Amino acid sequence: MTKTITKVPFKADHIGSLLRPDTLHHARKDFKEGTITAEQLKQRK
Repeated sequence: MTKTITKVPFKADHIGSLLRPDTLHHARKDFKEGTITAEQLKQRK
């Protein structure tokens, strides 16, 4: 018979934001439109 664990043996905290900054959204848009290269996209943060 298997034992079901109802409490996980670890704890996780969310620190920071998962939202991407507007500069990155604009850079990805520019890349899709072909106005910047992949290298330029990598340099933007």
